[in-house]
Amino acid sequence: MREAGYTGTLKATARSWLKWGVPLTEPVRGCIVVLKRGNSSWQGHVGFFVEEREHIIKLLGGNQGDKVSEQWYPKSKVLGYRWPKVERR
Repeated sequence: MREAGYTGTLKATARSWLKWGVPLTEPVRGCIVVLKRGNSSWQGHVGFFVEEREHIIKLLGGNQGDKVSEQWYPKSKVLGYRWPKVERR
């Protein structure tokens, strides 16, 4: 995010992205997607939205098979879609 000129969450937890930017009701290519993972309320995964099909979404993310890659996830795991705030000067 820093390379693109945005401040991230400054936290290491994936779910911290649920409070970043502005929420979207539907995904937009390139938006941040936060997924639930595991059984704990703090666990999650985050990536950039690439595309969707009926019940699945494809994310570009890191630490997916120990590398940066595109991978499909069930939509049922989505906690939220986020987009950067546009700040007016």
